[in-house]
Amino acid sequence: MPLTWNLKEWLKTNRGLTNAKEIRDVIHHRTRQSISLRTVQGYLHKKPKALNIKYIQAICDAFRCKLSDFCTAQPSPTPSINLRNDLQPQRLLQPCAITRHETLFSFIARIQLAAIEEALSLSNTYDQAARRLGYHRTSLHTLHKKLKRTTTLKLNGHNKRTQNKLSKAVPLPPALFTIRKNEHLQSFVRRIQLAAIKETTRREGNHTRAALRLGYRRTSLVNLISKLKVRRRKR
Repeated sequence: MPLTWNLKEWLKTNRGLTNAKEIRDVIHHRTRQSISLRTVQGYLHKKPKALNIKYIQAICDAFRCKLSDFCTAQPSPTPSINLRNDLQPQRLLQPCAITRHETLFSFIARIQLAAIEEALSLSNTYDQAARRLGYHRTSLHTLHKKLKRTTTLKLNGHNKRTQNKLSKAVPLPPALFTIRKNEHLQSFVRRIQLAAIKETTRREGNHTRAALRLGYRRTSLVNLISKLKVRRRKR
């Protein structure tokens, strides 16, 4: 994390001290703590690589100050190391399945929301999460707000083509929901859509019944499959 170290300036401004030997002697006289002249000079002229708690306490006791008076630490502007690796939104997806009341549309909305919130939980800023997911900050923020308020994240019960009362959940492997290291949100979503359609078709027996289960017309579902496959090949 970025560290600001102003011990020399603080001692000069607030205690009128600039000489390393004099500072060392004051510390020893007031605290009985022995600190080498070289250590004191190091603390005065450059930012330390590590803070020795015993020495910091002696400085604070000797000059009646707080660490925050001459040292501040801020979050690093670089992304969290976890954000650069695979993202694991599975913990936010319970269950990892198309539930019996979900269409494909509402299922994917839930997936997107979990992915965005996982990236945000690991980032220092909204900009970092957006870059990781392949979005501009404003676009991701707009999508995030829309997903949180949309009613399709619940039941989407107004879609008459969905057999809510008769449908069964369509479980998918939890490992499928890992966003790979170099994968953006859109490619992740396309991959999930294809897997969801494939598994639903396998369970329902054909595209007609799968389309009904997922809230689509058969022709629309077949067209969606074709588009998703073309985009995957272009990656």
